[in-house]
Amino acid sequence: MEKRVEYSIDQENKIINRCFCGKINLQDNIDSWNELFENVDFSTINGVLNDFTKAELTMELDEIYILLKFLNEKLLNLSKVKLAVISLKPEIIVFPTLAQNDFPNLKIRPFSTREAALNWLIN
Repeated sequence: MEKRVEYSIDQENKIINRCFCGKINLQDNIDSWNELFENVDFSTINGVLNDFTKAELTMELDEIYILLKFLNEKLLNLSKVKLAVISLKPEIIVFPTLAQNDFPNLKIRPFSTREAALNWLIN
């Protein structure tokens, strides 16, 4: 499967939809976030839906912490922004679970369905 990271913006709900396909590593993830931070005014965004259902995350635990630290610093002044992570794979679900414990300022939660993630992001 070809590696891809795509995003679109739901203007009505003020949510960024990110979809990951293929093998995704730390640099892919950070590059994708940097592109968003350069092109999107996050002060107008309520949440980011990160769909990893078609992806394999090839990150070690220490790399997950690098990503979480990066997000924590970038979103520090954007406390209203919620991050939803959709996956059924334990190696991906660990990412938001660790964040909830170690980075309490990040509003991040794991979900198994798009509908549940959207419901949380909107409300």
